[in-house]
Amino acid sequence: MAGMNPDTAPGYAAANVLLDALIAPEPGQPIQADPINLALQGLSEIEGAYTVTSNDEGDVTVTIDHIVGGTLLAMGRLVDLVAEATHASREVVVSDLRAWLSDLQNG
Repeated sequence: MAGMNPDTAPGYAAANVLLDALIAPEPGQPIQADPINLALQGLSEIEGAYTVTSNDEGDVTVTIDHIVGGTLLAMGRLVDLVAEATHASREVVVSDLRAWLSDLQNG
C-alpha cells in the first residue's frame, strides 16, 4: 500500500476484512456464523483498527473509528454503483436500503 496515509490504512484494511466476512458464506446456502466469525477474526490482526482503553474505575472503552470509516467508504462506493446502475440518486438508493432494513427488522 505504497503512498497510503498511515492514519487511514487501518480503515482500508478493516473494510477488506468486512468484505471477506460478507462473502464468507457459500452462495445459496444459509448464513452460518462460523465462516463469518473466522473472517472477522482478521480485524484483530490489523494494528490500529480499534483501541481498547480502561480507567482506574474499570470502565472500558472500545473505539472503532477506523472500522466505521472503512465501512462507510465501502458502503459509499456500493451506493454510488447502485445509483449509477439504476439511474437513481444516492438518496433514493439509501432510502430503499433503509426500507429494506426496516422490513427485515419488523419481520
